[in-house]
Amino acid sequence: MLTGWGCSCSSGIDAVGDLPWGAHFCHLYETRDDLVDTLVPFFAAGLENNEQCLWVTSEPLGADEATRELARRVPDLSCRIERGQIQIVNHSAWYTRRERLDADSLLREWGEAEHSALAAGYSGLRATGNVTFLRTREGWREFERYEARVTEAFAGRRLIALCSYNIDKSHAADVLDVVRNHQFTVVRRSGEWEVLENAEIKRAKAELQKVNAELERRVAERTAQLAEREQHLLDLLEALPAAVYTTDAAGRITYFNQACVELAGRVPTLGSDEWCVTWRLYHPDGRPLPHDECPMAVALKENRPIRGAEAIAERPDGTRVPFIPYPTPLRDASGNLVGAVNMLVDISERKKAEELQRLLVEELNHRVKNTLAAVQSIAAQTFRVAGPGTAATRAFGGRLMALSKAHDLLTKDRWKGVQLCDLIRQELAPYASSGARTIIEGPDVRLPPNMAVPLGMALHELAINAAKYGAFSNEAGRVQVEWELAESGNAPLLRLRWAEQGGPPVKKPARQGFGSRLIERGLSRQLNGEVRLEYDPAGVTCVFELPLIPPKDG
Repeated sequence: MLTGWGCSCSSGIDAVGDLPWGAHFCHLYETRDDLVDTLVPFFAAGLENNEQCLWVTSEPLGADEATRELARRVPDLSCRIERGQIQIVNHSAWYTRRERLDADSLLREWGEAEHSALAAGYSGLRATGNVTFLRTREGWREFERYEARVTEAFAGRRLIALCSYNIDKSHAADVLDVVRNHQFTVVRRSGEWEVLENAEIKRAKAELQKVNAELERRVAERTAQLAEREQHLLDLLEALPAAVYTTDAAGRITYFNQACVELAGRVPTLGSDEWCVTWRLYHPDGRPLPHDECPMAVALKENRPIRGAEAIAERPDGTRVPFIPYPTPLRDASGNLVGAVNMLVDISERKKAEELQRLLVEELNHRVKNTLAAVQSIAAQTFRVAGPGTAATRAFGGRLMALSKAHDLLTKDRWKGVQLCDLIRQELAPYASSGARTIIEGPDVRLPPNMAVPLGMALHELAINAAKYGAFSNEAGRVQVEWELAESGNAPLLRLRWAEQGGPPVKKPARQGFGSRLIERGLSRQLNGEVRLEYDPAGVTCVFELPLIPPKDG
C-alpha cells in the first residue's frame, strides 16, 4: 500500500493501495498481460468508487480488446458505457487528434472533463493513457514536457491519472524522465510488484512526516491543555451554588453539577432524563408543568434563550422549591443546534422575603387606614362646634377622602406605582355621571408613589372647584384632561393639562384659597415641577410640568 499521501479512494492495484485525488503516477510494463493485470483492476475500482473513467488505449491493447478484458471483471460494463460512466477510446481520439500535441489544450480539457464528471454526479475522474503511439524523438520530447506539467495541474483536483510506458521501447534516459515526471512508478519485476518514488517525492514525504510528527506533538500538547481547561471548568461548575446542567439537542441530560442534586433532591440519570433534572414541575400558580413544556424544552424546540420564567420543582420527598431557569441553546461553529445549558436559581429566600414584605405592607396599609379614620373622627369632633355641614367640614373631609383614595390605589399594587389614567378617573368619577362630560387622553404613564398622592390631591382640588364654580356646576360643562411625555434632562417630563369648557364665565378670585395654594405652590415645591393655573373666562385651565422621576429629596 502506498503511504503518506492522505488516502481518498482505492486504486484497485494491490501494491499501490489507496490514492489521493490529484495522484499522477506511471506504470512501466513489458507485455500485454502486464497492461491487463494493471489497468483492469484500476478501472474496476474506479467504477465501483462512482468515478467517471477514461481509458485511452494504444498497442498492444486496443480499445476493443480493453473493453472485452474489463467486461470479464465488470459484468454490467455495457450499461456503464451506455450511461457515460466510462469511455474506452484509441489514442487517436484523444492525444493525436490534432496535428501536434498541444499541452495547454490537453490540460484544459482534463479540467473540463473533471468538471463534467462532477456535474454529472460522479465523485471524480479516473484516466489512463498508453504512450506507445509516440514514434519520433520530437513527439517524445513534446510529451515529456506535457507530463512535467500534469502533476502540478492535477493538484487539488478530483483527478487520478495512470500513464503506461512500454519499458522495452524506451531508452534508459527516457525511463529516468518518466520516473522524474510522476509522483511514483509501478513496475513488475520477476512477477512481483514494486512501487518506486522519485527523489523529490521522497524528500517531500520525509518533510511531511516531520511536519506530521510536529503537528502530532502540538495536537497532544493542545489536547492536554484543553483537558486541563475542561477540568478547570468542571471544577468551577461544581463550585457554583446554582444548579447547572446541559442537554443534547434532543433534550437528554448530558451533565449536571452537585447543586442540581441538592435542588432536585435526586440524582439525574445521564442520557435518560430529559429536559430537566427535577422530579416534578409546577407553574408558579401550582398547576402541573409537564417536563416537555418546561422552559428548557421550549428553548430547545424554538432554538432561543428563555428569560423571565419561573417554576416550582417538587422533590421526591414532597418539598417544593421555587426557582428561575435560564435555558440557553448551544450551537456549533456552523450555527447548528447541538444542545443547551440551563441554570436554576433557587429563589426560596426571595419568595419568603416577598411574602414577609407583603404582610408588612398590608399591616402598614391597615394602620394607615386606621390613622386616617382616626384623623377623620377627630376632625368631625373638632368641627362639631361649627356644625357637620359647614363648608370647612366638607372641604376637610373631601381632602381626606382624596388622600385615602390615592392611598388605596397605591395599596392595590403594593406601593409600586399608580396608572395616571386610573388616578384621574377616580378623582373625576363623583362629578361626572356621564362619560360625555369628561375627556381623558394620553399615553400609558405609571406614576411613582411619591407623585401619586400630591397629584391626586391637586386633581381633587380642581374637581371640587369645577363642581362649585366651573364646568361641573351646570349640565353643559365638560372637563378635558390630556397629557404627554417630553424629554427634560435625564428624566422624562410629564406635561398634563386640565381644561374646562361650557361652565359659567370664570373670574379670577379676589384671594387665593387653600386649594389654589396647594396646586400652585405645594405641588411645584414637592415635585420640583411647574404649575400654571389660569382663570380664562371660557373655563379654568391648569398645566402641570413634572419630572417623572423626582429627586430623592424632592
